[in-house]
Amino acid sequence: MAKKKRKKLSGLAGRTVFALVGLFILLTILWSVSPLAARLKQGRELASLEKQYSDAENENRDLRNEIKKLRGDQGYIEKLARTNLGMIKSDEEAYVLIEQPEVVKEPKEPAPDPGLWESFKQTISGFTGG
Repeated sequence: MAKKKRKKLSGLAGRTVFALVGLFILLTILWSVSPLAARLKQGRELASLEKQYSDAENENRDLRNEIKKLRGDQGYIEKLARTNLGMIKSDEEAYVLIEQPEVVKEPKEPAPDPGLWESFKQTISGFTGG
């Protein structure tokens, strides 16, 4: 059997084929990475939206409970009227306590230090009686 000789690509043709294959591989990688980045971004957005949804559900639950209290609990309504609106019953008297501000006394400034000469004169005059 005769062996077939393979043709080797010449320098420029070989480099061109190598560059085209490399370009094809690079484009394939970029094409597959781009959707991955978009998917990661969508995942972050989804997590944020799920948190907002959960917060809204919790707030709605709290508001429904508040509505139930307001519709059926007169004591709760009275408590709100007293604390938020300052309302009283007709047979009650309201007192407003006013706190007096604390008076802060400023310390007296010490007398200015007489000079050495003045101090000496006072000492001498104390001895001489004059």
